[in-house]
This record gives sequence, structure tokens and C-alpha cells, in this order.
Amino acid sequence: FVCIIELVVLALLKARLQELEGLPVDTDQSLATSSTRPADTTAPPANPAYLGPTEDYGQEYIDKIIFVGDSTTYHLLSTGVLNGGRDTKQVWVPIAEEGGNKLPTLSLDIDTVKQQITHPRTGEKMTIPEAAAVEKPEYMVITLGINNGVPCLGEDEFKRCYRKLLDAIISASPDTKIILQSIFPVTSKCSQEKPSITNEKIDRANVWVADLASEYKEYGVRYLDTNSILKDETGCLNPVYTDDRDGIHLNKAGYEAVLRFIRTHGYPES
Repeated sequence: FVCIIELVVLALLKARLQELEGLPVDTDQSLATSSTRPADTTAPPANPAYLGPTEDYGQEYIDKIIFVGDSTTYHLLSTGVLNGGRDTKQVWVPIAEEGGNKLPTLSLDIDTVKQQITHPRTGEKMTIPEAAAVEKPEYMVITLGINNGVPCLGEDEFKRCYRKLLDAIISASPDTKIILQSIFPVTSKCSQEKPSITNEKIDRANVWVADLASEYKEYGVRYLDTNSILKDETGCLNPVYTDDRDGIHLNKAGYEAVLRFIRTHGYPES
């Protein structure tokens, strides 16, 4: 009790001194914080795996990239924004069968590493790590997590599934420079209609993706925060970047914005 009285008196004395010196006084705040340690105002260290702004690396850089992911990656092909248009060889997305329909997508789960693609250059069925062993791409951009990851997985399982794929790709093609791209935001309407996929959950999952890039930095893995440039002022997917009814997939303008961001946040040359 005596200690509490002393703390209150000290807080009041501090407030009185601030008043005499002409400083703004918030007595309630002074009392509330007087018994706690000072707030740490030191900014957290920057993630060394983040890709920051660079000069424009140009189309030549984009042409060296293999894009791996779910349907948000597949539409790089369907919108024709890459070299070769709809016949581009740069997009690796498995084709899943569901209800008689072919769905180009990739879910994040423990068996992601086993999913097969049709290798664009050989026409053979193989897993993504097997394709990496054949192709030995210079760069690979992986965009993964909107399917199953965001709506279903906690941090530990999310990272465990992602690690299994990364380990296999790195083992198959150790010189490939891997870029983990952030999961894209969704529209406000999508968040309302699909509470399992909200921008809050996507932002949380993107922290995990960035953590993985930092964890694998010694293997050349980096993180690209494309999510931020696709958002509007409310923090949702900007409507100008989508005409998709589900509010998840980008239109041509959206993918062009993504490619510009990739070019101007290039992988370090040294």
C-alpha cells in the first residue's frame, strides 16, 4: 500500500513539473504508466530477406522467372501478360479435377510437394521440384497460401507445409533464386462473403511467409511484398485491379502492376 501511495505521489509531482514547464499534462495517463517500464521506441530490425526498391530490371528480368502457385499465379497465363502470352512457358500450376472441371490451382498442404504439373517445355507430368531439377530456373517466384493456408492452417502447420516444398526445390535446384511473393489481398465484398478469407488473415499469413524467407535467407530465398501495392485506402484489393466476381483474382491491369513491382524490386545482383 505504501509503495502504491509513493508511485501516485511521484506521478503527481511529475505532472506538476510538466505543468510548470508548460508541457501538456495527462494525469490519467501518467498514473496509468507510472508503474510500468518505459515503452520501447526502438523500431524493429528490418527483415533482411525483404526485397526493397531497385532500378527497373526490365523485361529481360521478368523473362528469366518461373512463376509457381495457385490460380492467382495461373492467371498470369490466362491474361497473357508474360512473354509468349497464353503460350508462355513460365507458369507452373497443377491442374486439379473437381466435379468434372479442370481447375488450375495449388493448395498449401503437406502434400503440395507431390502435386504434379505438366512441364511446359517437355509436356511430361512431374512434381514442381522435379521440374526445377530439369529446368534449373534462374529465378522462381512462389505465390502460395490463399487456398487452404489462409482459411485452414495455423502458423506452425502453414510453415511446416511451406518448408517441405522449399526444401525439395532447393535440393533439386540449389542455384535457383527463390522469391516468396506475398499472398494477394481480396476485395471487401470477398471478406464479407467468405469470412475464412479476410485481409486480416491474409496479412497475418504474409508475416509467416516473410518469416520463412528470413529463415531460408542463407539459401538465397527472399520476400516480395506485392500485397501492399494492390490495396486501396481501406486495406482491401483495389477494385481497379479485379473484375472477378469472387474478389480474389486480378485482371490484366492487376497483373501488370504486379510485374512492374517485381521489376522495380529486383533480386540483388551481388
